[in-house]
Amino acid sequence: MITDDEIRDALEHLAQHAPGPDRVLRQFAVRERARRQRRALTLVGSAVAASVAVGAPLVLLRERHNATPGGSPSPYPDPSADPSPSPSIVNERVPMRYRPTWLPDGMVEISRTVGSPDPDDTSAQTRAWHNAGSRQNVSLQLGGPGSVDLTGLRRVAVQGGSGWVQDMAGRPSVAVIWQAAPDLFLQVFVDGIPPRSTALPVQIANSVTADGASVLELPVAFGWLPDGYRITERSVEAPPHGWQARIAADDGKPIPQRSGVSVALGAKDDLLPTGPKPGMTAPPTDVTVRGVTGTFIIPNILAVPLPDGRWLRVAGELGQADLVRVADTLRIGPVPDLSWLGTR
Repeated sequence: MITDDEIRDALEHLAQHAPGPDRVLRQFAVRERARRQRRALTLVGSAVAASVAVGAPLVLLRERHNATPGGSPSPYPDPSADPSPSPSIVNERVPMRYRPTWLPDGMVEISRTVGSPDPDDTSAQTRAWHNAGSRQNVSLQLGGPGSVDLTGLRRVAVQGGSGWVQDMAGRPSVAVIWQAAPDLFLQVFVDGIPPRSTALPVQIANSVTADGASVLELPVAFGWLPDGYRITERSVEAPPHGWQARIAADDGKPIPQRSGVSVALGAKDDLLPTGPKPGMTAPPTDVTVRGVTGTFIIPNILAVPLPDGRWLRVAGELGQADLVRVADTLRIGPVPDLSWLGTR
């Protein structure tokens, strides 16, 4: 059964772009440093909150990925039945640029994200890990000079040079920041340690090296978008019932005028709220999309079942006809390589 927290998660995208306050941890009055750094922690926290017993769903993912023809049937059958525009869809693969070579025992990777709502930050990437035993979270974030504010931060030695440490106000988290190139800053966040505790984040930061072999593989891509829209973020993570891929785009306007759309692909129970929707009185509306019956569960969230058992959730400030057009023109490929989920 979907909880009230998951209902709020399904509706949160609307709040991200709608006129008025931005989403939690991205409020207008928050300085750029706090916004960007808390964003990294939010990426970790949201993925962890979605998989409290992270070991169980990730083990299932590994079993699905390694299943043999004689094994148990996958909850995601042959994707060739997918109503994609072409039977030869190839998933997009984005190289992840950096990785830690050391993490505390028990850490497993739970999400990869490429992109940022900031149109000027073309280098943004985030990878996140979680330890179910210690409940510690680690994330590695890449970003341009605008992704950090070093004012008032204390110095620390990192990677044979100088870096900075920031204690995250109001929570047991510490960030270590260093400059890897003139236009690139790296940040390691450790959540679940005492404030001003630098040994663990510095040890992880010192182990970070160039990667390029790891990838974020996206099984869904935009076809049509309104004029002026550009892709902002792409991600894959492990919620409780399997895996979830997400892509987002917006018109790049300043907040609060910004308008956007997001698409999530995964298990129905991870994507869609059930039961009463707080503040929503209009009944769901059925519509034909991708050759099947989809449903506007609320006016700006469209749910679409796919023949292979997966579901789509398309949400945003666009009119319903445009949301249907976005859904109809999506390019949907096969189940991506998920072997990295739940491993170091």
